[in-house]
Amino acid sequence: MHQLTSVTKLCCLTLLLLLTFSHASFGQKDKLFESLEEAMTVPKDSVYQLLLKRQHLETIPEVIYTFENLTYLDLTKNKLTQVPDKISQLKHLKTLKLNRNRIDTISEALGELKELEVLEMFMNEIYELPNSIGQLTELRKLDMWSNNISSLPESIQNCKKLEFADFRSIKLNIEQQEDMRILLPLDAEVHFSNTCNCY
Repeated sequence: MHQLTSVTKLCCLTLLLLLTFSHASFGQKDKLFESLEEAMTVPKDSVYQLLLKRQHLETIPEVIYTFENLTYLDLTKNKLTQVPDKISQLKHLKTLKLNRNRIDTISEALGELKELEVLEMFMNEIYELPNSIGQLTELRKLDMWSNNISSLPESIQNCKKLEFADFRSIKLNIEQQEDMRILLPLDAEVHFSNTCNCY
């Protein structure tokens, strides 16, 4: 009887530890870190969401690439000029927000983010999207308003789950708009500004 009681207690303790660990793990996934200093206080594989707005960043800090489980990254309102090759290291990203920067170059490595669902890059200086964007087969939202693009790579036809795309505040004539629209899913919500007479 004593042995049975001990085994029961041990089982209960093990279950309690498992539940505690599971709860802590879920809590970390839900935690939004708002500074690198804060994110560095926990194990790197415990950082899932990172918000670094208005940090005057000119490049993406190297330490960010070590957060291998990152699913959400927001670097809005910085001074970034490119999306580098190393972005491919963040393979579990589902949301990437790079709005209001100075980005004019996007590496083909972007296509390595196979789990990406939301890509926001509005108010930058982007002239073209990489061919590899067609590899983002989970992409649901593409926000590119107020950039300088005039066409889309044909590979974007592979983004069959795309539900929303925004190309407002971009000078496009009706032909350019039609050429872009035909590459996107028929049921996707696509926004353009009023057409211009630009050729």
